[in-house]
Amino acid sequence: MPRNGSGGLARGLFPHLAGANRGVLALSAARLGDAVGNSILFIVIPLYVARLPAPRLPFPETIRAGVLISAFGMVAAGAQPLAAFLSDRSDRRKPLIIAGLLLMAPATILLGQVHTTEKLAGLRIVQGIASAGIAVPAFALAADASEAGRTGRQMSLTTTGFTLGIATGPLLAGVRAVPAFSLPFFAVGVMLVAVAWAIHRHVPETVPCSHHGGEGTASS
Repeated sequence: MPRNGSGGLARGLFPHLAGANRGVLALSAARLGDAVGNSILFIVIPLYVARLPAPRLPFPETIRAGVLISAFGMVAAGAQPLAAFLSDRSDRRKPLIIAGLLLMAPATILLGQVHTTEKLAGLRIVQGIASAGIAVPAFALAADASEAGRTGRQMSLTTTGFTLGIATGPLLAGVRAVPAFSLPFFAVGVMLVAVAWAIHRHVPETVPCSHHGGEGTASS
């Protein structure tokens, strides 16, 4: 009896560790991949700025570095309202997430093969657009897929995935770039494709309650 009780307590406190909801875990992985695709460049941006020509960006190196870091977030922030509109309008969120992941994958792989700062900035813009397609519907689907009474704990997985991605991206780039500079970018691209498959396989499509009878459906 005590053993069962302790197991029940563990499941109550850490339902995500028990794999209670594969859909939420897959959505957390999507946010992790989104964040790694962003942060993997942080550690190598100074190398890029110092080595790559920038004929169309005749600014000091510090400004160019700031542009390359900020481009992702600025574009993602600007594109998120459109992603939210498309998500709510179509009632289908999975295709947006999968499309965002599959767009982020080649853009991230190509980061390890650019030869000009302008191309690098362009890829960061593409990544920002892809991130908007991942983040907004992922949060909405995570809320829908969360089990009753565990919404807060399971929703926290999506933010945890993003935080881990921001933290591990630079480390991944630093370690894997030693044997081959393009290796970490390729590895993240492959991971993003794998996460897209996991979203397709494990995340159910959901439709807002307002489209299924509004308050009547919610109250039932």
